[in-house]
Amino acid sequence: MAAPSLTASRPTPLPRATPVPRAPHSGLRLFFGIGALVAPILLLLGGGLAYALFHASPTIAPGVRVAGLEVGGVTLEQAAASLDALWNGERSLPLVDPPTGRAWDQPAATLGLTVDAQRSAANAHAVGRAGAVIEAAGQAVTSLQQGVDLDPVVLFN
Repeated sequence: MAAPSLTASRPTPLPRATPVPRAPHSGLRLFFGIGALVAPILLLLGGGLAYALFHASPTIAPGVRVAGLEVGGVTLEQAAASLDALWNGERSLPLVDPPTGRAWDQPAATLGLTVDAQRSAANAHAVGRAGAVIEAAGQAVTSLQQGVDLDPVVLFN
């Protein structure tokens, strides 16, 4: 039998684990990849919500004018009252009697010429709301960017 040795032996080192190769910035790629998928969905949902709120709003789209009168941003009733006061109350037509050359102003309503303020305001309220959704949204954007001029509904009796 062999005698025990008092010399210390070194323990054999364990093999080192080799690191798994990783692609550089793989966490950022994942973050931006998910962001690229989620961002358009959030934009569509946000745009759809904004359009739904606008569509349900009682106010006329900003930038809408009826015969030069700015009615954007006011309610349908306010626009109708303003149109009625301006066109049916304050407007007068210049008249001239050719043989005598006499000129005077006559209220348009007394001559049978009036503006249907309710229908004119309803037409203004329909800007950005009537028709297909894409077409209506395009009208709303045009109204915001450039403004929209509408003719009043004129009645002659």
